[in-house]
Amino acid sequence: MKELERERDALLHGLEMVDRTRVWYLQQIHGVKGRQDQAKRGFGDTDRPVDPRPNRACLLLAKIQEVNSCLSDLISTPGQMQYIHHPANVLPWKVTGIQRQSVGTLQEQNRLLTKELSVKSGRITALEMERAALIKRLIDAQKQGFSESSCEGSSLI
Repeated sequence: MKELERERDALLHGLEMVDRTRVWYLQQIHGVKGRQDQAKRGFGDTDRPVDPRPNRACLLLAKIQEVNSCLSDLISTPGQMQYIHHPANVLPWKVTGIQRQSVGTLQEQNRLLTKELSVKSGRITALEMERAALIKRLIDAQKQGFSESSCEGSSLI
């Protein structure tokens, strides 16, 4: 009985999420249509605006396709789930071209970030060495300054 109650609660929660998701999908469709109309009015085929967040759009599209696939899997096997969709369980033949593109984009970003991290790490190391050398020079100068001032003080006495 408790199992059925939990299933019912999960289904009600899922229904609420589907309703909210429907509203979100409609808003996204409206936004895409608006951007298409704007692109048609303001830009020719050769003068396209540069999307400041192209990777976000690519990742969002991959996520939407993943959600759609999960929902499709859920409703295609009524009564029993034969395949639980999870990113780690994506079968090679279920991976779409946009997902491959997203993975490729992420791999390229990772490579570039790793390269940038290496460069900045090297720069930090060089700055730390320069800082240590400057501190040493400062300490030496202070010691030398104290020695000179003590010598001057003794000559005045």
